[in-house]
Amino acid sequence: MAHPKLEKSVGSGATTPKKKKSNGAISPPAAKNSNGDAKPNGKVNGDSSINSNTNGNGNGHGTISTPTTTPSKRNKSKSTSTSTSQTITPRPESPIKVKVTVSDPAPVEHPLEKTSLWNWLVFIPLLTIVPYLFSRLHYSLPEPLPPYDEAGRPQPAEELILGHIQALETIGYRTVGTYEAIAGEEYVLSEVQKLVRICDEGGNLKCDWWAQKGSGFHAFEILEHEVLKAYVGVANIILQITAIHPPSCNASASHLDQDAILLGAHIDSTMPSPGAADDGIGTGVMLDVARVLVERNEPFDGSIIFLWNGAEGEVRNLVTS
Repeated sequence: MAHPKLEKSVGSGATTPKKKKSNGAISPPAAKNSNGDAKPNGKVNGDSSINSNTNGNGNGHGTISTPTTTPSKRNKSKSTSTSTSQTITPRPESPIKVKVTVSDPAPVEHPLEKTSLWNWLVFIPLLTIVPYLFSRLHYSLPEPLPPYDEAGRPQPAEELILGHIQALETIGYRTVGTYEAIAGEEYVLSEVQKLVRICDEGGNLKCDWWAQKGSGFHAFEILEHEVLKAYVGVANIILQITAIHPPSCNASASHLDQDAILLGAHIDSTMPSPGAADDGIGTGVMLDVARVLVERNEPFDGSIIFLWNGAEGEVRNLVTS
């Protein structure tokens, strides 16, 4: 006997329950497959009832409906009952702030090695004794020679050379065209004339001297530039010492005047300088060497020419200016 609430399906033998009224929610019909079975739609509506379809084999499919909230009568606002689906939006995570503090690495302590006593014994002489010895070697100069040796023979003397340098330095800056330059020339000329008088008294040497005043011009190159330089009243002081009777010739033979040695130095100084080294020392050495030759009064072959010239520093002045 059939259940009064079930209706028989024609030709299939399947029973379908009557649909139960919901609270205003409408459940969509279930789809059927090729065999006539109902497919679940997988949706949840606002009704809490369960719709199920069963076939003759006892297999069934159902749709679960959940009821929607019905507004209360006390609420003045009208609202309709609808099927709603809630979407849950994940809350954004706040960024995590990480504070990184970079600190200097801890210093690495290396073990200190103590200097041994042998190292100190090696370094102390190197730092004290060796520099002292080198300083002594650097400043150790031979003892100055006196103007005459033990036998009374004339020889070059440091004190006389320094005397000539001091005399020229006392005059001052001997720049060409100044009174100091003329005073330096007069000092050298006076010393040469003293030597000539001593030479004439000896009788074995002949001393000739000249005091020239030259004027002219000459051309030369400086730093790839051609320069024409004129000069007026430049002094040259010359002393020539020759033996009257050279050792290689007899009294009747002719003199060999063509052989000569030339020594030169300049009297003037560059500006602004008293010219002790440039070239007071050269001037003083030449004056003392001439003294030794004259005072020894010994004949020799050939001639020795001493030339003290002026205006040598003008070339340097031209370059620096």
